[in-house]
Amino acid sequence: IWTRLGSIETKLDGINGRVDKHDVEIAVHDEKLDRLTAL
Repeated sequence: IWTRLGSIETKLDGINGRVDKHDVEIAVHDEKLDRLTAL
């Protein structure tokens, strides 16, 4: 989970702060799914 979270942060940094809200929501949703499957 943490490595994936780090890659999301790297992606956000890579687009120089121009965050597309839709992409962020997808990333957050994927993160929640990862947490559920890890239980």
